[in-house]
Amino acid sequence: MKELLDSHIPQLDRSNPYLFQSNRRGNLSEKRLDEIVKQLFERAGLKTQKILRWHCFKKLVLRTSAELGLNQWSAKILVGKSVPADIMTYISGLNLKEDFLKLSSVLKLKSDGNGNGKVSKLKELVLALEKENAQLKQRIEILQKNFESHEKVITDLNERLTYYEKHGKKKPAFEGFR
Repeated sequence: MKELLDSHIPQLDRSNPYLFQSNRRGNLSEKRLDEIVKQLFERAGLKTQKILRWHCFKKLVLRTSAELGLNQWSAKILVGKSVPADIMTYISGLNLKEDFLKLSSVLKLKSDGNGNGKVSKLKELVLALEKENAQLKQRIEILQKNFESHEKVITDLNERLTYYEKHGKKKPAFEGFR
């Protein structure tokens, strides 16, 4: 597992055995990891009423692993959950790199050619919706102008009808019909 991470995250201090390394040659505390998750969540412009903790992503990874049909032991190892020692004997040949790449292809949000392009798809969708919204606003403005001119005609016709009902003869012509 460490070799896999070393190949994907070269900036790790190799003398520090922890994945989430602190500046003090140890590991990051849970509190610091929680702060990082909250900062990333805010930076992404997301809001929630739920409490964010670093381990909330374990559930996402485990659920996604199950949906992808990955081996449950691989998934547990990838998120750092314990696997009983008697089982570890039988699963020593797991291909964690392949499982990691499957997971990462689904969970990535980058579209640099390696990811699944979710962010660019969302950007395209937002741009299309903005364009459609602008067209709809323009149509509404045109309809409102037409409605105002029709409203004047309807008002005049109502006045003519009232005049005709009272006097029994036609009212002189409306200027808008000439």
